[in-house]
Order: sequence, then C-alpha cells, then structure tokens
Amino acid sequence: MSGIIGDYQLKTGVIGQGSTGPSFAVMPSANLSLSADTHTKMVFNTIIFDSHGCFDNSTNYRFSPNVPGYYQYTCMMQFSSLTAGDSIMCTVRRDGNSSLYNNAQGRANGTSDTVVSTLCTYFDGSSADYIEVWAYSNDTNTVSGQGGVSTAGSILWATKIG
Repeated sequence: MSGIIGDYQLKTGVIGQGSTGPSFAVMPSANLSLSADTHTKMVFNTIIFDSHGCFDNSTNYRFSPNVPGYYQYTCMMQFSSLTAGDSIMCTVRRDGNSSLYNNAQGRANGTSDTVVSTLCTYFDGSSADYIEVWAYSNDTNTVSGQGGVSTAGSILWATKIG
C-alpha cells in the first residue's frame, strides 16, 4: 500500500486495523454554511466506518472513546467561496474546552478560492472524554460536505495508537 490513504482504506476500516481500540471515519452529508467571525460545530453525520460505535453522528457529532489510550485524529475540511484575504480555521476540541485544542489555519489568495485545511493531532483519551471539530472563517463561507480523501469535501478520521 502506498502512503496515501484512499476511500477503500477508509470504507473498509483498513486504517486502524493494527489497533485493538476504536477507529472511525466520518464526513458531513451536506455543505455547512459559516457565519462571519463565528466558530461553528461541524456536523459529521455520515459514518464511513466506526469499529466500536463510539462516534455520535445524530446528536452531538463527536467521538467518545470507550477504550482509554492515545488517539490520532486527522481532519480535512474544504472551504469554498473564499475571497482574497479570507482566513479559515479547522479546530479539534477536547471535552468542549476551547483551550484544549489544536488547529490548522489557511488564507485565500484569490477570488472564489477553495482552501483545504488539514489537521493531524494526538490526544490522550478516556471514556469520559469527547472530541469535536469546529470550523471558523472571518467571512461568510461554506465548508464542503459529501467528500472523502480522494474527492472534494470534508472528512474526520481517528484511530487508537497506544
């Protein structure tokens, strides 16, 4: 297998198979409109796979591990309808706390730009913890849904690594 994770590996759960803990991949079923200067929780409501049933795709749109350990989270969000100077941010928050997060930022250079923000982070998780993804833009924009790694859109996946 090459170093690229594709839709086949996500849909079949090949990533995370070396782990005995939970792994998942989710994506939004539709685009999400962002208001200017507002942090908006991502609605990841389409499950590609969820090895242990730990991702809530209908109410809170978050991951709650049922096995303690270290988890790697990767989020790719595609922002569209950006204009020159617009800035965007993808944020992964732990337990709803905006001070316990990692983020990836980007900035549009031209008119009607599409910018992809990719974030990879690690958190120590217990059964009492949860992870959510938030999007931010300084202007009114759109986060693309219905995607995957090899197609346009947004996706979140994680696996237990230790």
